[in-house]
Amino acid sequence: MSSLKLFRNALFGMLFALSSGAAAHNAKPFLHEFGELRVYFHDWLVVCDDWGNGSCRAVYYVLGDGGDLFFGESVLRLHREQAGAPIEIEFFDRGSPEPAGLMFIRVDGNEIASLSPRTDYSTYMSNGTTQVMETVQFNNRRTVERMISEMRAGRWLEIDYQRTPDERKQVAISLRGLTASLRFIDRQLARQSR
Repeated sequence: MSSLKLFRNALFGMLFALSSGAAAHNAKPFLHEFGELRVYFHDWLVVCDDWGNGSCRAVYYVLGDGGDLFFGESVLRLHREQAGAPIEIEFFDRGSPEPAGLMFIRVDGNEIASLSPRTDYSTYMSNGTTQVMETVQFNNRRTVERMISEMRAGRWLEIDYQRTPDERKQVAISLRGLTASLRFIDRQLARQSR
């Protein structure tokens, strides 16, 4: 892809966000030194690789008490490779066992899914490669679609799982800004496919 096209797509992404009312949600796209187009929508960060011309992901970080301000204690990523591709959801939780056992997913306190290891989530990415330690990918397509639908309408997501035989862990994730993040990703990827 030519550098002019890379620049044009990144510029269009920034102009779209500013002209579509996204600025009212504190959205100010910028090019990051890591070669990414980034924009914050309230509690969520959108990252598009290759200066805004690659795949995009919406990311939520839970900083916790561990002191890791770069990776966080927990991270939820909603990733879309290209326009029209399904959204993949990955969940990282520092210190989580593999597999983590039965996971319960709640939106605003209402249980929307119970996920079994290997059937509904795995430590492998959809392309078959091993995922990063302490990270799982939700791979039941119907569950992922339901999660996204409920998350778009909700305020809080909770992931509840058995961390050890004696301990359950609940991770709370704000959904404020998620819908705007997913809209931005869809428009940015659609622009790339033209």
